[in-house]
Amino acid sequence: MYEIYAYGNNDSLYGIFNAIAAIMGANSYLQAIAMVAFCGFVTAALAYAFMPHKLIGWQWLASVLLVYSILFVPKVTVGIVDKLGTQPVQVVSNVPFGVAFFGNLTSTIGNTLTEVFETAFQT
Repeated sequence: MYEIYAYGNNDSLYGIFNAIAAIMGANSYLQAIAMVAFCGFVTAALAYAFMPHKLIGWQWLASVLLVYSILFVPKVTVGIVDKLGTQPVQVVSNVPFGVAFFGNLTSTIGNTLTEVFETAFQT
């Protein structure tokens, strides 16, 4: 489980992560992604037809598919930790890996810096 540290507004974060999970799991979102991928494929094919020696479109298409399949396809669980101690951990399932990973990374850095400053200024 990826932890997101919050200093207040836990309910807002809980709502945001639930909305992200709902949007990413919706059928209309998947259809939109399929349409964008198809348009990218058609554009790359047309570019190759007119200028095959200058085409980098296939690499672009492959990188888009790779990034999407790594950051958005895997779903993980996120726990929103209240650092003020007023609420229990709120758990959100089916959050895309990329959102959870970068949210965890930034909130862990912020939490660590906060704890370092609290320790340094406790005199």
